[in-house]
Amino acid sequence: MVENGEPDRLQTSCTPVRANSSKLTYEKELLAGLFSGTIQAGLFNPWDRALYLSVKDRTPFITWSNWNNPYTGLSQSMLTRTLSGGLYFPLYDIVHEYLTSTVKLPSEGILTSFLSGNSAGALSGCILNGFTAIKYHSWGTGDNLLTAASKMFRDGGIRPFTRGMATTVLRDTTFGGIFASLKFGFFLLLVTDKTTKTTMFPMFPFTILAAGTATIVSAPFNYARNMKYCTPPGNKSPSIPGCLKRMLKNARQQESPSSYIQQRLRLGWGTARVAVGMAVGFELYEYAKRQLG
Repeated sequence: MVENGEPDRLQTSCTPVRANSSKLTYEKELLAGLFSGTIQAGLFNPWDRALYLSVKDRTPFITWSNWNNPYTGLSQSMLTRTLSGGLYFPLYDIVHEYLTSTVKLPSEGILTSFLSGNSAGALSGCILNGFTAIKYHSWGTGDNLLTAASKMFRDGGIRPFTRGMATTVLRDTTFGGIFASLKFGFFLLLVTDKTTKTTMFPMFPFTILAAGTATIVSAPFNYARNMKYCTPPGNKSPSIPGCLKRMLKNARQQESPSSYIQQRLRLGWGTARVAVGMAVGFELYEYAKRQLG
């Protein structure tokens, strides 16, 4: 970003590659990610709760009842929100460093950013899928996370915890690759002065645009994942094509098919939530890394 008239130096990834290091450690990145995720969990809980209630009760997002008692349920979602908000950027840093220092890919450019983002998304999807399945089940039953996990295991064994894994990985791989290639690749190159190697404009709005674009493209996979999570623990979950075909079939029966699809794919306030959350999360992550030295 630009401060006091002086633009930042060019950054093509979240953190520079560590040169001349025989043993690479990532405590700083992981701690910074944990810090970012924790702050996001508290900061955006009112928005997340309002989104959930607007879908559950079929009410407009800007409705007082959706925003009343905004921190209800924070303790139950704190763990999953902290992890989901704090894992992507550390994983991106770690993969980016591996690709540039070991595989010898160029540190700048769209390809390395895309591969780093793909991999970070896939890894975070694998790590978080079980936690997310428990969270969705607890939201549907009103149980705490431990009780929800116990009931899921009792009714379906390990299967409910792995349900939606492939879809989650597909969604997060799509999102991560598009987001990173836009933010750390295309947009960064677009606003960089080739002579001074500095960014000419603040990157925050470009981060929002990159995250919003990635959210829209990955929205069908997100919808299919949610449908899988909604399946009772003992039942077989629907396929991705099955979920999407059913949505389109239902849309054709509505007075406004486009509005129905937009609502089912959570485009709008849900997209804005992810976009703003990623932009704020990145700034928090970078701030924490600077403070940790």
